Amino acid sequence: MKAIVLGAALTLLALAACKKKDDGVPAKPGTTTSGAATGAATGTTPQIPPAPPAPPMMALPTLDGGGAREVIADPNKAGDWVTRTVSPLLEKEAKARPTGTPKAEDVLSAIEKQGVKLSGKNQALGSIIGAAFCMGADTESMVGVMVCEYADEAAAQKGAQLAKQIFSLAMPMTVLLKQKTSLSISNLTETAATALEAKKISDAFSSL
Repeated sequence: MKAIVLGAALTLLALAACKKKDDGVPAKPGTTTSGAATGAATGTTPQIPPAPPAPPMMALPTLDGGGAREVIADPNKAGDWVTRTVSPLLEKEAKARPTGTPKAEDVLSAIEKQGVKLSGKNQALGSIIGAAFCMGADTESMVGVMVCEYADEAAAQKGAQLAKQIFSLAMPMTVLLKQKTSLSISNLTETAATALEAKKISDAFSSL
């Protein structure tokens, strides 16, 4: 289904490009630039735009920074690549968590004790922002919460800045720090409900 939708989108883009090209040529007085009208006037068959090219192959890098890039010809198989590549990295991060800092589970538990219901708790790949371990969840009003543990406080500060640079372009984000742990709060919809939840989340983290 994804391939069909992608093909249809590429076809529409090709047709739009052809129309834009025709529109850019000034028409002579008394004539028309329509392909169908031109064909009727000359007795020839209007030309059909060529089929769009096939989607390019995906070159996916190894997430640990080493090894050659793996080329995937079928974009629909990217999920297989994620399972094969990301899962071992998640397991590795789960086995090498730092100590002497608030744990992600404890932060999420403190948030729930403030009356904020969390769902979809799941481990996330921390190495993307230099973290040793990350775990995220969502609230009922879809406020996003991400807790990350770092090897030291300097790495936590650097990771917080990196998270803002990467993700704040797509969504409003606040990042709080406590020792070697960061808490990211993403609020896509500024409402009274989401603002209240965001404050409860922040207060829970500060109380640890």
